[in-house]
Amino acid sequence: MDDKLLIENARVYAWRHRLQLAERLGFGVHGIVFMAENKLNFGKSVLKIHCSEEPFQRELAIYERLSEEGIIELLGLSPSRTDR
Repeated sequence: MDDKLLIENARVYAWRHRLQLAERLGFGVHGIVFMAENKLNFGKSVLKIHCSEEPFQRELAIYERLSEEGIIELLGLSPSRTDR
């Protein structure tokens, strides 16, 4: 999947979740990471857009395992869960 399609998918996802994409924080072989701003509560989030299903499923499994173990914070970072 090319970057233009990933960015468009990110914009659509952000819009559906009342977010607005801000700066691009990074990229790699599995996708692109953006800062996203919540216009309703003036909060910020990080949005990672994967370019394929397999890396997404692996990362999701990791977060689910952490949750099952009761781990809610890693080195000062705590994920907030939204509907997928």
